[in-house]
Amino acid sequence: MTVADFLSTIVTFASIAGTAGLAAACLGTRTATSYLLLTYSLVWVVLVAVALLLSPIGLVSRPWLEVAALGCLASAVVVWTMRERPRPPRVLPRAAVVRDSLRDPALAILAFVVSCGWVYVLALAFFTPPLEWDVLTYHLPRASFWLQDEAVGYIDHANDARLNGNPPGGEIGLLWTMALSGGDRLVALPQLAAASALVVGVVGIAGRIGLSARSALVGGLLFASLPLVAVQAPTAYNDLVVASFLVIAAYASIGRGRSDLVLLTLAIALALTTKFTGILALPVLALVAAAANPIRRWPALTGAGLAGIALGSPWYIVNRVETGQFDGALTDATAQVQERTLIAIAPTIRRELYSFVDFSGTRGIDLYRASSPFTSFEEIFGLLALLALVVGAAWGIGAGRTRRGLVLGAGAAVVIVLPAALVVIGDQFLRGWHEFWLVVDRRDIAEADSSWQWQISSDPALSWFGPLAASLLIVGTAIVAHETCRRRVAPVAVVLAAAPLLFVAVFAVLVPWDPWRGRFLVFSIALAAATWGAIERFRPALWGAVVLAVFTLPLALLAMSTKPVASWARETATASPPFVWTTSRSDMLAYLAANGDLTGAIAAVERAGSSTVAAALRENDFIYPYFGARRERTVRLVEHQGGQVPPDAQWLVAAPGASIEQCGRWKRDYDQGGWVVERRIDSSHSPCVGLQTAP
Repeated sequence: MTVADFLSTIVTFASIAGTAGLAAACLGTRTATSYLLLTYSLVWVVLVAVALLLSPIGLVSRPWLEVAALGCLASAVVVWTMRERPRPPRVLPRAAVVRDSLRDPALAILAFVVSCGWVYVLALAFFTPPLEWDVLTYHLPRASFWLQDEAVGYIDHANDARLNGNPPGGEIGLLWTMALSGGDRLVALPQLAAASALVVGVVGIAGRIGLSARSALVGGLLFASLPLVAVQAPTAYNDLVVASFLVIAAYASIGRGRSDLVLLTLAIALALTTKFTGILALPVLALVAAAANPIRRWPALTGAGLAGIALGSPWYIVNRVETGQFDGALTDATAQVQERTLIAIAPTIRRELYSFVDFSGTRGIDLYRASSPFTSFEEIFGLLALLALVVGAAWGIGAGRTRRGLVLGAGAAVVIVLPAALVVIGDQFLRGWHEFWLVVDRRDIAEADSSWQWQISSDPALSWFGPLAASLLIVGTAIVAHETCRRRVAPVAVVLAAAPLLFVAVFAVLVPWDPWRGRFLVFSIALAAATWGAIERFRPALWGAVVLAVFTLPLALLAMSTKPVASWARETATASPPFVWTTSRSDMLAYLAANGDLTGAIAAVERAGSSTVAAALRENDFIYPYFGARRERTVRLVEHQGGQVPPDAQWLVAAPGASIEQCGRWKRDYDQGGWVVERRIDSSHSPCVGLQTAP
């Protein structure tokens, strides 16, 4: 990224942020949290609206995006001046509140470790290339094709239904970063901003249900330490983005002001514009709103929600026009429709619940090289629990409070060891589950659902929420129920604490199981995390949670599968992963794809310079590498079966099993494992011939 690119990016995004900030001030928000979340939502409204409005006239390009951003700022300044320049609320927390919170040693340790972890997240985001599979197959390619065509719309000859069917909101954010920076250096910005909004939303919800500022901060920090949140933030996925809008909608539904209704409408509209999972979350949002508000407010909330659904529906109408289905035929193409049968739903619920027992980042860790009667989980968390017990007892003896020290250490040890204990309990339950279905003469279910594989990889798509969430979904929920009974928090806190379980119930009925479902539950975990601050009054539980967070956050970041650092984060028993900070983009792709033939084809296309490349690819094949790191090449998709190479293409890459037609004279530069790369010699009127690649 050049200096000019950097300055252009700063000025343009500052203009958009200024526009949103002035508009939020004009709407009369009274609290810092509401102002920040409304400003964030309005930033996305500007990003999406400008891109969609410029698309019909083919002006989605850097110059016009910059002009539009400045025009929005000028308009906002005029309106703000006409409204007598309303001042926004104070945004920065008061120093006294921060000092008071950080006097608590547990909170100070947690804040320090989370801050260090997120500094590392920022480094990963801005100084390592995008390497995640879905990012290279459809997230970044989608934005690149739109910039190439100067319009947000359907992509011709798409090899993957996700390129067209998915709502465009998240990728529009990527489009802005790529257009302004001239490359992919800043493509993690949408997810990083969403992670920040999620933490603010968690803290804001905590305050609205009656928790103190210190307790709310505990919930926000614990949420920020969860593995999936941390390892997704430095990527170009969109799961945190959609979750941020859903959490903002939940925050707004608990409020009482008119600006909260505006915020609710915008948040729901943006969620539906970003990802289909926004639709699946609506029942949980409705339950939260109903539990948090008196009946007399329900009509206003319903009206705001329906307005949000209407504003978020345009892409679904586009899908209907293009494919005859509101989802763009995506559920059919990806087999995402759940059977409404017991054999389908019951195992899905069981597997989703078991997946909360997550140990992301522990792959390859073995404390004892000799054979041990304990699993690695029992060793790791048993050792941590024992250490907590010893430290608690030592503190108690040193402070003359032996009993209190033992209670503190023992309580923390229970919270720490609970995830490992859940593995043992889960194994026993699974045996009983298997026997139950045999007893009721449903051998089909017993045989279809009799295994459980622990999640141990730290992966942006595969990880769940780590041992901390597994423990607090039990301990934290129990404490929240206790605090609700004592009327220390609002009754809606129970609904929030149970949100992950409620969402699993909805999700399992509508969507079949696969191991990559955890990222769709981010918003429900955030709602639960908003209640976790209740443990701040229960010191053993707080210290146990802090130990888990301090241990698992660095582990997940260092062992991140797509950007590895730790030598133990290996996918095989013998091969260690490359060190992401010293390994080239091409070598990282070779490692992650585990396909030398594919990466050889990508390397061959690198010689194309700024040419036009025709790509006959299969579903789920990488697309983005063929554009180049600065999108210096034009890419034309060709149907893998029966497609024709466009006449303006100078290069061709074809995946294994392709059957296409090409005209002119071509020279083959690469042919390995079914991957073929050819370059055009001339465009003479030679007879068109078929090209078939090895399967």
